[in-house]
Amino acid sequence: MMFTTKYSSVRLVLVFIIGFGTNRLFTELTGHIPETNFVMRRTNVSYSTSEPQGLGKVITDNVTNNTKTVTSVQYVPVLYEKNDVQKRNTSSSYIEEQTMNPAGKTYLSALLYERMETKLPISQKLELMYPYDAYTRFGLEWKGIVEEYEHAYSHLKTEEKKSSVPFILGKETFWMSSTEKSRAYFYENELHFKKGDHIHVVVETYDKYDNRRNKGGDMFQAVMSNTQLQKSTAGRVYDYGNGTYSIYFYAAWSGDAYISVYLLFTRELILHFNSERLKEQRIPWTGHFGDGVKKETTACSLLREGVWADKCTYGNENSLGGTVFICDKPKSFSCQQLVNATSGIAVLEEVAEQEKRKIAHLFKGKEQTRLACTPLAIKITDSSFKLPSLPPCGPDLPIPISDGYWSDNNTYVSLVCKSQQWTPVQVRKCLSNVAIRLCGDSTIVQIRQRLNWFHNHTDIISGKGFFSVGPNPVYFWDFTFESEFLDRITKEHCASKKYVVMMNIMFHYASWSLRSYIDRLFVTKFAVQRLLKRCPTAVVIFKSAHARDNVNGNQCLHSSNWVFYDMDRMIRSVFSGIGVHFLGVWDMCLSHFSKPNVHMSQYVIEQEVQLMFSYICPELVEG
Repeated sequence: MMFTTKYSSVRLVLVFIIGFGTNRLFTELTGHIPETNFVMRRTNVSYSTSEPQGLGKVITDNVTNNTKTVTSVQYVPVLYEKNDVQKRNTSSSYIEEQTMNPAGKTYLSALLYERMETKLPISQKLELMYPYDAYTRFGLEWKGIVEEYEHAYSHLKTEEKKSSVPFILGKETFWMSSTEKSRAYFYENELHFKKGDHIHVVVETYDKYDNRRNKGGDMFQAVMSNTQLQKSTAGRVYDYGNGTYSIYFYAAWSGDAYISVYLLFTRELILHFNSERLKEQRIPWTGHFGDGVKKETTACSLLREGVWADKCTYGNENSLGGTVFICDKPKSFSCQQLVNATSGIAVLEEVAEQEKRKIAHLFKGKEQTRLACTPLAIKITDSSFKLPSLPPCGPDLPIPISDGYWSDNNTYVSLVCKSQQWTPVQVRKCLSNVAIRLCGDSTIVQIRQRLNWFHNHTDIISGKGFFSVGPNPVYFWDFTFESEFLDRITKEHCASKKYVVMMNIMFHYASWSLRSYIDRLFVTKFAVQRLLKRCPTAVVIFKSAHARDNVNGNQCLHSSNWVFYDMDRMIRSVFSGIGVHFLGVWDMCLSHFSKPNVHMSQYVIEQEVQLMFSYICPELVEG
């Protein structure tokens, strides 16, 4: 009896210890999971009618007039985060403190239960119950698919359907989205707009057999313009994941407006792009070895994942992370005698041509194709509207429902942050004690030329953060990567001047594998954090990519606008929250009247520089 009692006491103690430890571990593993919701809202008044499948409403208020009740419905992207109490209560220090006493332990258990009972997405509930990624982060690509399906099915009606047979006979043909059959119309058939409104266009996709598409993932772009007035703006596209898309425009002028919607890439082609980006050694390189007299070439490649033996390997953990450049060993030279490495446009074209033959069915002539049902013509009535109140230009600004518009062919009005057109006097005042350091490709060179030649600013140093695919070979041992470029800026430099660094890591890296590219972003992020620690007053700006001229199928495969668009999303994700400024120019370039090109016209470059000034000196922006 005594032995039984002692054994029971010991068992209770063990249960308490194990339970306490398990609860603490579970709390620590799940305490940092973000909680977000994405809601589309729309700011205008509309009558209640049947809405297209996939569009959800947020009812804000009801107003009764003499005839009928009018409901204000908003469709604006809003990001909800955990409240401050949850943020405070789930910090690691708070967990440590609270799990040391029974009251805190009880509270956290109740908090987790409350979070489980809330209407969290299924994926987040699974993370709370089974925090696999807390144990290992490897191989979680499936999580993106879970989130995609969860998003798509949240916009579909799931009703119980009973059948006496296991299968229902389906349609014999189902194809990609068609520019001829897909439809675009104004939400709730609204045709009356005034200056300052948000205009909402719905796109429903159909295939060439007139089947309703039930999948999202197509890449649309849209522009609203008036050529005579020289006014234009790009649309913001929201994908519901079920074949329905919303496009929002800001009505920035009064008068006629014409809306054109373009299907750049179908879901099927984008899935092919993404599967190719996961592959290692996508593009062959040639290593040129020599001693000034004799030469020899060998096959080379970039590698992030994989194994190798008896190769010349070249790495830089500070700037490339785990990515290495490997070459077959030359017969007559040592590995140290590599002069340069090349992988030019001809190589890209050859690889793309081979790839295209395998997927010829995914191409349909010209890639950037306007929907046959557009342009949609509307008339915008005048009103005494005022531009919305905007925050000063700074880091981590939210992406609005419209980035801005061209008020004429020379002037872009930003709706991201408070900006202005800078006079020469204002520019001199802003840059009087500023050192500008530029690191990137030829689109960054355009920025330097404009600053130097037009705005007479000379304190500029630029570097090519290359080792990229391109036409010009560079001496192998002279590469200046972003991390080294940033690390050369010392604390003493920043004490004498205000340093502004602008970078882009995009146009020459579309053929890099996805893991190698993201690896490079992360090690660059660490260099940015080191710089901001040494130089708290420094301004670090990432200039986004823009849609270029995908003139043929080969170029779409090796330099796709989808990849550049996706790279911008990656950069914003990796560098957000550390004080980096994002100079987004995609919509600015897309909506200008000049032809899309990798090197945009001088009018666009000047407006990029004008917006850049507002990020450098937000305190000098008037009005």
